[in-house]
Amino acid sequence: MDKFWLIARHDFFKHLLRPGFIGLTLAIPLIGLAVMLVMSFLGRDVAPTALDTITDAMVAQNIGYVDQSGLIVAVPDYLPADQLLAFADESEARAAVDTGEIAAFYLIPPDYLQHGQITRFAPQVQFNVGDDTLIESLLRFNLVGLEDPRIAQRLDQPLNLEVTPLDTDGQPVPPVEQTRPERTGPLNFAVPYIFAMILFMTIITSAGYMLQSVVDEKENRTMEILLTSARPWQILGGKVLGLGGLGLIQITIWLGSGALLLLLGAGQLGLFPRFPIPMHVWGLALAYFLLGYLVYASLMAGAGATITTTRESSQLTTLIVIPFVIPLWFLGAIVDQPDGMLSTVLSIIPLTAPITMIIRLTLTDVTWWQILLSLLLLVGTVVLFIWGAGRLFRETTLLAGKKFSIGQIIRTLRAGSDTVST
Repeated sequence: MDKFWLIARHDFFKHLLRPGFIGLTLAIPLIGLAVMLVMSFLGRDVAPTALDTITDAMVAQNIGYVDQSGLIVAVPDYLPADQLLAFADESEARAAVDTGEIAAFYLIPPDYLQHGQITRFAPQVQFNVGDDTLIESLLRFNLVGLEDPRIAQRLDQPLNLEVTPLDTDGQPVPPVEQTRPERTGPLNFAVPYIFAMILFMTIITSAGYMLQSVVDEKENRTMEILLTSARPWQILGGKVLGLGGLGLIQITIWLGSGALLLLLGAGQLGLFPRFPIPMHVWGLALAYFLLGYLVYASLMAGAGATITTTRESSQLTTLIVIPFVIPLWFLGAIVDQPDGMLSTVLSIIPLTAPITMIIRLTLTDVTWWQILLSLLLLVGTVVLFIWGAGRLFRETTLLAGKKFSIGQIIRTLRAGSDTVST
């Protein structure tokens, strides 16, 4: 057991002290902070007179609003007044939607100052609602100068939007019950993407170190020396533990800095509305990292046991990570329909589950049985892949310089399966 921990500690500190690992780990948070500071600086320099150009480009059709709060007393000159129409009541606005005079309308309730809740009515739910920025500017203009202690809160978050579709008769479609508020805007795409990329980079980096370590030690014959003093499972397990700890440090730093940047951007800098992420999502992100790492690290270790050169390892890595990249290919569809069939299936399949499930968890309340099924399948896959990697590791590492065909790999795994069954 001492050799197991010795190998784990050796691989951990060997890569921890590498300039490349330290630079990458610190660069991601620093780049995120720099981007936010630049966005904040540029945002302060935008003149109000430029808002008409921005809103004209974003609002392709007329929209309306019904102000039951009595807050809207004037429309600023920099907003396109011909595209922003006021209506006396909700029925009049719905009639305008039916006739095509407006594409949608916003209902500002009497108690808006208390909770900031606004409802958008439209025949179809849109993924990116560009006209909400126009309404937000209208509210900001009319809130300035009002003598009320709740104004500061509303200026910080003037638009708490609820999107309600209308049926063919112009009546609201009953909403699906959910515990998480509806969120729109660029963060609806950016946050899941950032989460997915953090998980992807951490798992691939840690698993890549595994493949590189195995191949390097086979090339310089260090592996043969290790096998004379330690068992294959001690070598493989030590490497998995050591490099997994390395990735755990990296993802903890990245997730922690990401949470701080979200708070900073939504709070002091005021770059975007708050995008609350429940605490259990952060915990599940670590769980999916651990299981995803074990899946791909065991794949990398098994691959490293069957090849003899670093050049072959780079080619094989590309094939191994293809399933892991699939959720990023379909990111738009997953974000658009986080509870759809494609999203659900990809979040349960073990090779695509870590990234897909984290994307879904940042957007919607995933049912408990889907999370449990996903985790159980990942655990089963980890056990299967580690057993297969150990079998290949034991049978091939002493045969330095020999290349293995697909048929030989299959026979080795089948032989191991027969041994287990007997």
